[in-house]
Order: sequence, then C-alpha cells, then structure tokens
Amino acid sequence: MAASIARDAYVEVALINLNDFDMPIYNGDIEAETGLPESAKRLKQLFVDHDGLFMDGLFMASPEYNSSISPLLKNALDWNSRPHTENEPSL
Repeated sequence: MAASIARDAYVEVALINLNDFDMPIYNGDIEAETGLPESAKRLKQLFVDHDGLFMDGLFMASPEYNSSISPLLKNALDWNSRPHTENEPSL
C-alpha cells in the first residue's frame, strides 16, 4: 500500500526482500577475514543508487520482533553500515 501511494505521487519505488540478500550474522572477525559478503555489497549499492533513501526519507516495513525490528533487518543494517572501500562515506 505504501508503495502504491508513493507511485501515485510520482515517486520511484524500489521494493526489496531481504531474503534475496543472504548474509551471515554480522561478526567483526568475519569482516576482518573476508570483508563484506557480496550480498551486503549489492544491498549497499542499491541504497547508494537510490538518493531518496537519504534525501527524502526511507520507508521500511518489518515485522515487530520483541518490541523492535526483526533480526534480519538489524543484521542487514549492521553489514551495510560497514565501509568496504577506502574513503567511503558512511550510510
């Protein structure tokens, strides 16, 4: 429904399913050893490619889990907050 309302207002919408971005549970040791998983890099690039995420706000839908966001969303945000290139701006 939110996507339809945004489209009706001529906003470009990109719907994603985090199940399409398989990532291990964030672990600094894994990051140090192998860097970011390719799926985290793909998701991060998707965020970078969509200016509206940062300029006009971001709408995320997630089931509630223990009065918070789901572990899947938290893990995706944890991985995507990590830089993977030199001098990368933080998201």
